[in-house]
Amino acid sequence: MLEEKAFTIYQQVHGKADSCLDAQESDVTQESENFKKVEFIRIKELELIYANFDCVWFKCALLSTTFLCGMGLNLDWATRSVYTGYATGSFSQHSLLSAVQVVNQVVASISQIIFARLSDHYGRLNVLLLCICFHFMGTIIESQAYGTGTYAAGSIFWYAGFSGITIQFILLMSDFSSLKWRLIFQYTPSLPYVIIPWIVGSIVKAANPMTRWSWDIAMWSFIFPLSSLPLVCLLFYVRWKTSNTQEWKALTRGSGVKKGLLQRINHTFWYIDTIGLILITASLACILVPLTLAGGTSQKWRDGWIIAVLVVGGTLLPTFFVWEARWAINPILSVKQAKDRGIWAPFCSSIFSSMIYLLAIDFLYPVLFVAMNQSSTYSSMILLMPNFTGVLLSPLVAYGLAKIRRTKPFAIVGTMVYTVSAGLFYKYRGGAGASGGVIAACLVLGAGSNLLNFTLIVSIHALSSHDQMATLTAIYLSLASVGSAIGAAISGSLWTQKMYQRILEGMKDPQLALAAFSDPYAFIESYSWGSAERTALVEAYKYIQRMIMTVALALTVPFFFSVFFCKDRYLTSNLSGDEMLSDDEIAKKSDDPILD
Repeated sequence: MLEEKAFTIYQQVHGKADSCLDAQESDVTQESENFKKVEFIRIKELELIYANFDCVWFKCALLSTTFLCGMGLNLDWATRSVYTGYATGSFSQHSLLSAVQVVNQVVASISQIIFARLSDHYGRLNVLLLCICFHFMGTIIESQAYGTGTYAAGSIFWYAGFSGITIQFILLMSDFSSLKWRLIFQYTPSLPYVIIPWIVGSIVKAANPMTRWSWDIAMWSFIFPLSSLPLVCLLFYVRWKTSNTQEWKALTRGSGVKKGLLQRINHTFWYIDTIGLILITASLACILVPLTLAGGTSQKWRDGWIIAVLVVGGTLLPTFFVWEARWAINPILSVKQAKDRGIWAPFCSSIFSSMIYLLAIDFLYPVLFVAMNQSSTYSSMILLMPNFTGVLLSPLVAYGLAKIRRTKPFAIVGTMVYTVSAGLFYKYRGGAGASGGVIAACLVLGAGSNLLNFTLIVSIHALSSHDQMATLTAIYLSLASVGSAIGAAISGSLWTQKMYQRILEGMKDPQLALAAFSDPYAFIESYSWGSAERTALVEAYKYIQRMIMTVALALTVPFFFSVFFCKDRYLTSNLSGDEMLSDDEIAKKSDDPILD
């Protein structure tokens, strides 16, 4: 029986390879097909591991080690998001906090696609180790930064590693779970948020980031790799164990693709669509980053470099679409996939949800700390309330989805909850009694995020085959990062363009206004709550937050319509939707009332 199964897999691989090779019309197409063959084998290897370890102990071990790794990763993110404000403040450039955020999100939007594609070709474990190395390098660079430029450079490496690890979590959980129970597996890396909000405030207070932010960041260069070690060891073990089976050896013999180093580099260059990724990265960076840099104490919109960068970004964006449609050998998303509303509707929803989420929380910590007179401990805790609510509700939502087996009702309710949250953030923008309303808004925002984001990922999985799953998931998350970058750019541009002038109007003293604008954390140590200077600063914060949340409320309208057009396919007990679909075909079977 074992030999027959191995021979079947061997034939399957060779059959696919032969049919690809017979259809070659050029060397470029042949290399592309070779990559598809290797990708096909890697997916089959994952399925072999799943078949050999489809047991309770392995799933418990996988969930436990992923939880531990997620604890290290998410606690790092929770504290670093606070430390970044102190770091930019120490550079006397606190208003550039959003610029660092934009850079992070642009990097995340691209790195997730790269790491997802590489994981299909080189294996999940190898790419996970690569991402941990990026995380380590970024942490070291950030901790030794003496200016915003160096800190942003470190953020590029750190956030690339963070995003890559996040996508590997989702793909690993998807590889070893059925569609029916996928949501509970995908929630596992986020479960530490049940604990993190209650301890992060104490950690930040004990860490004293006002004077020690450099060491506070540096210590994660060894804490996180240690937390990821059990998961890495588990994946090494199951891979080694499965590699001794006859089925795995049959796949290895059937690969037939032997390449040298230069050939591998060349193939990887075209396989991940490097030119397309460079075009979209440069375009987003050139459009979004200047929005957060053109303001401050003096307006810079007339500066030549601002105009030139915006023009370059606007030119590169259509160039990217033309490249993908006409010349890309392995496009990020095929035209056929892009036309299917089961794909484009969740993608649009991902952008809008991330924009609203980022607009709500981008400057929430300084608003709480400065404009609501909350302690650093309490502000840090409130900032993580959305994550806490989302994780707390995750078992209930996952169980409900497993029973109902439909994703669309959850997503539609999620958009309504998002709207309520945006309204609460608009109402409670500052003042001594506003913190309670902000807590309620954060809790509601977390509930909406829980009902929506992972549910839409499962919806995409239900419409795609296993070999399409990684790329489509990465595009969804990348577009979420694009939405976050746009949200950060909007909030950052409003903050940098309007805040200083608003503070100056209230204080009537340019030097005092500049001090409050450049480093508000140091400013409030000299001006206590209730003083005229502090009151003027609070009113300025409330004014800017009203503008930001007005934009968020307006975005809830297109957000609802994008979710309404999502497909609602029945969730089965399979790993993916249709495993026999072609590379660019999406499942059309659906009883969704909206016609295609």
